[in-house]
Amino acid sequence: MNILTTKLALIILGGLILISGGVVAYKTLDLPEITNRQKVLSNTEIVAAVKPATVYIETTEGVGSGMIIDAEGYILTNAHVVAGVSTAKVKLSDGQLYSAEVKGRDEIIDIAILKISGQNFPFVKFGDSDVIAQGNNVFTLGYPFGLEGDVSFKEGTISRRISDGDVTFLETSAEIHPGNSGGPLVNHFGEVVGINSAGFGESIEGVTIGETIKLAIPINVAKGLIADLKNGREIFIDEKQTQSTSQQKPSQPSSPQTPAKSDDSVREATKKILEIVAGYNNQIFALQEAKQKFQQQVTQLENNIQQVYLLMDGIEDEARYAPLTSAAKDYLASLRQSVTYCDTAIYSSKKLVEFLSLPDGYNSAKLQVYYDAADGDWDTLMKFGDVVAVKYQLYQNEVAKLKPGQ
Repeated sequence: MNILTTKLALIILGGLILISGGVVAYKTLDLPEITNRQKVLSNTEIVAAVKPATVYIETTEGVGSGMIIDAEGYILTNAHVVAGVSTAKVKLSDGQLYSAEVKGRDEIIDIAILKISGQNFPFVKFGDSDVIAQGNNVFTLGYPFGLEGDVSFKEGTISRRISDGDVTFLETSAEIHPGNSGGPLVNHFGEVVGINSAGFGESIEGVTIGETIKLAIPINVAKGLIADLKNGREIFIDEKQTQSTSQQKPSQPSSPQTPAKSDDSVREATKKILEIVAGYNNQIFALQEAKQKFQQQVTQLENNIQQVYLLMDGIEDEARYAPLTSAAKDYLASLRQSVTYCDTAIYSSKKLVEFLSLPDGYNSAKLQVYYDAADGDWDTLMKFGDVVAVKYQLYQNEVAKLKPGQ
């Protein structure tokens, strides 16, 4: 590569530094190579890729589905699948039986993490639910109606994104029956883009009949919570069990406050609620702005990396620029993770505002749970800023090393 081309490559990658300084970022994710096109899989190939990691879950309270998310045996499912229990029976598609421990759960978002003992388990790959579009083909896998047999595979499309209050779901035409809850919703690359969650329609004795609305939780909502759930985070919405591992902020009431019956007390309590809601609405706005900036930088950095690859001329250039492109992709991964953590923090903050807007929300014993979730997700976002600073600096160092004349 000549000096002019070298300078051009550094301008392409280095130029982003000017607009990226000081941006919060996060731990790297495993990402596909930017230079490779993903292969669209046939239905048979999707089943072969995802079925081994799709599991049947049985508890003393009911049954459901789940998906193994890493080789160590961690399993992602819905929180309602393991509601009220700390252990479960897990059966793999090949018939192997395991006893699983519930490591963590978030009943607000309705996800949970289980753990089975062993190693080298088959596991699913996560996709990007933000890019899934109306009309895209998707596929559900699981164990409908609690029938253990073979894993069920159904195909459909994304009907729309639908909101339940401030919570967004993926609505799909692919069948989601009782027992499918917690199983994977995958795209045509065989990547998980959602967690099968619920179906709504007319029912007789608990069995839904006729036309139904099938919903899945976008996988990007869950990504940012998995590490905490593995470490034991538990958020309940049952008033008798309400608890959270997040720390309480000094500005929050230590327990739900009951307004006095006098007009002055009612007005004061109402004013307090409005102030809290306004504060969290401002936080949501700031998070949405941050997410937009992260997404813009992800797009620009992806394009810049691709252009640098196009400028390379032979194996010698690839070897020389390998540290630079590796650092760039690592930084890119941290920016993508930033978007995920923004999504999670926006979600929990909106849930808090929604709960405070309920007639008796401010007096409910559940209120502290929503405070802890919103503030815990915000704190996680802030702490990961230090991680991105490191990723950004390593990237900048590689750019400096390749400047002509150095």
